[in-house]
Amino acid sequence: MHSGSACVVATPRRLLGITADHVLDQFLRDKRDHPEVQVRFGNAPFDPEAALIDRDARLDIATFALEPRTLVLSGAFPVMPVSWPPEPLKKGRFVMLGGYWGQKRRILPAGVLLRFLHFFGGLYYEPPGSQCRVHLDSDSWIALRGSVPAPQPNLGGLSGGPVYYVTGAFEPELAGIIVQGQANLELVTIHAAACIAADGRLRRDLF
Repeated sequence: MHSGSACVVATPRRLLGITADHVLDQFLRDKRDHPEVQVRFGNAPFDPEAALIDRDARLDIATFALEPRTLVLSGAFPVMPVSWPPEPLKKGRFVMLGGYWGQKRRILPAGVLLRFLHFFGGLYYEPPGSQCRVHLDSDSWIALRGSVPAPQPNLGGLSGGPVYYVTGAFEPELAGIIVQGQANLELVTIHAAACIAADGRLRRDLF
């Protein structure tokens, strides 16, 4: 089986689940080979095919409609952006990256809730576009809980996770979705959240 991440965002129009399209594609292939495979939001069962709003291989983003009940059962908290779409990132801005770190994956007993892991910080260093990169500065990492990851960490499992920044009012704003990592260079490729309309449809003509 494989690992992937997702995030939950409450836009002005609806509650969205967002991941990388290649994460959804891998799940569908795994499910074809192993029909018993399921997706769960925390302890809540979730059918990504039934909930799918839109997906695009070029943008590498897939969006889903989430019901409030699913969110309550999952124990997750949505990012509640001040506005949508988020403002473009500025070069040198500090961002936070989150996700389900694949190397921490383990088999859990029924009823155990796996908490979402936030553990990376980095500097956005390219002009805004559909695809851009964040540099992870491992020398500056601080452990908020547990231990600090080693330099050039294994980034498997982060795809589909959020990249966000904190506004002056200490509110998180979704900047993009993680689609790829280069551990040896400490680089993470993201696709801009501006590609996602408030109703979850993808804006293919934007970039």
